[in-house]
Amino acid sequence: MKDNTKIQEITVQAHENEIVCMSISQDGKLIATASKKGTLIRVFDTSGKKVKEFRRGSKDCHIVSISFDAKSKYVACTSSKGTVHVFRLEYGTNSKSALNFMGKLGMNYFESEWSFAKYRLHDKNAYCGFGPEEGILLGINVISGVAGG
Repeated sequence: MKDNTKIQEITVQAHENEIVCMSISQDGKLIATASKKGTLIRVFDTSGKKVKEFRRGSKDCHIVSISFDAKSKYVACTSSKGTVHVFRLEYGTNSKSALNFMGKLGMNYFESEWSFAKYRLHDKNAYCGFGPEEGILLGINVISGVAGG
């Protein structure tokens, strides 16, 4: 049997710094990325076009996980600050800075969308994921065992 699968390679200039976390939506149509700086989550379609830019915060941190829900309506991330941020992928449904007009002046910080929901976890290395039903977000703490001797 011959495999007629066509593979198209794309290159995306996602961040200025190296990418440390990435997630692909369940339908394979969207890619979310975070750099080692950890202040932005960027979402691209599979043609490489940026469709969203979400701001996690203004101070550097490590993004531990990024997750799409099953219908690609939401993106969530966890950070080394112990926070979970949830963003809506629909246009205009997240909060923006009152100074977002300054983005047109070249100050991109103000153009990003901010999370519509945020909560804190006890574990700073927790992962997040969405449950099978809409609206269910899971925070998963990773417990490491230590071998005694």
